[in-house]
Formats: sequence, C-alpha cells, structure tokens
Amino acid sequence: MEKNNTRLIKACNRYMNEFNDISCNPKYEDLENEEIEKLHEKNDAEYLADLLLNEVDTAEFFSTCDFYPQYDEFAQAVFSHFRSQRMYLAIERHFCLCAEGSSPEIIESDKEKLEQMRKMLDSGI
Repeated sequence: MEKNNTRLIKACNRYMNEFNDISCNPKYEDLENEEIEKLHEKNDAEYLADLLLNEVDTAEFFSTCDFYPQYDEFAQAVFSHFRSQRMYLAIERHFCLCAEGSSPEIIESDKEKLEQMRKMLDSGI
C-alpha cells in the first residue's frame, strides 16, 4: 500500500507544482485567460485520473493529511466515481483532519458536502 500511496503523493506534488507553474511562471503571462484556464483544466484532469485509478489506495490517501485541504474540490468527483462506504468514510476522515484550524465557513461547507455524499450513498444514486 505504501508504494501506491507514494504514487498518489507524487501525483499530488506534480499537480501542485504544475498549478504553481501555470499560475506564476512568466512564460505564461502572454497567454489569454482562456488558454491558461485550459492548462489548469488539463492539470486537474490528469490529477483526477490518478485519484480514480484505485479505490483502496485513494481512500487511504484521502484519510491522511497527504490529501491537502486545497484539493477538496476533487472529493466530490472521486466519491461520485466510486460511490462506496469506504470512500465516504475516507473523505469524512479527511474533512475531520482538516477541520482543525479551519474557519467555520469551511467546516460548514465540508459538512454540506458530506451530507450530499451520504444522501447519494443512501439512495444508491
């Protein structure tokens, strides 16, 4: 499992490095906003593809602090893909780990996301 978790940590780091490069590198400053957005979308898609490779590995990754809070936007897509109790519990644990030191607005937003996921899980959607 450690080897696979390492794969996801590397994917996360690659995502973050690419995001920062697109956002801050002067070589991109002459591009139009639409072109920059396409680069970000490609980066998002590549990272999401890594997260969707294996449910067990991704659930383990989500339930640790290695899955950084700024990537919570991927939680809904990953849950929608796997739609399992395992993934729900991993995301719930992730949100609990991230709640420490978070603002009340972020905590409330996470609770709403979990409630939506729980409804999907319960209804079998």
